Amino acid sequence: MSAEIVGYSFDDVPSDGFFYHETKKIVEIYFEDNGKQVVAEWDTRQYPCKLVIEKWTDALGRLDGVQKSMFHALSYHIGAVGLLLHAEYKNDRLELHINTTDDRYVTWVFISPEIRVELLG
Repeated sequence: MSAEIVGYSFDDVPSDGFFYHETKKIVEIYFEDNGKQVVAEWDTRQYPCKLVIEKWTDALGRLDGVQKSMFHALSYHIGAVGLLLHAEYKNDRLELHINTTDDRYVTWVFISPEIRVELLG
C-alpha cells in the first residue's frame, strides 16, 4: 500500500542523505533524485526534496527481522537511512520502515510529529 505524506510518496525510495538531532527532535531524510510528488491518482513527478519530521511527542524504534524486537527509544535504533521502504501516517502517528546504510531493517514510529517536504534548490 502506497503511503502519501503531505502529497509525496516515499515507498521504496533510496535516500541521498540523513540528519538526526535528538534533543531538537528533528529528522531530515534527503531525496536528491527520487522524491515523488503525487499529482493525481496515477500521476507522479519526481523532485529533489527532503522529508522533515520534527517536534514529536514520542519517538520509538525497533529492529525488524525474523523476530521483531520490542520498541525502545528511537536512539537505540537510529542509523543513516539507505532506503525508505514504506511510510504510513494515520491517527497522528508516522511509521517508517527503513533499511539503514549498515544493512539493518528497522521501524521508526513518531507520535504527533510535524511533517513537511521541502524542495531542494
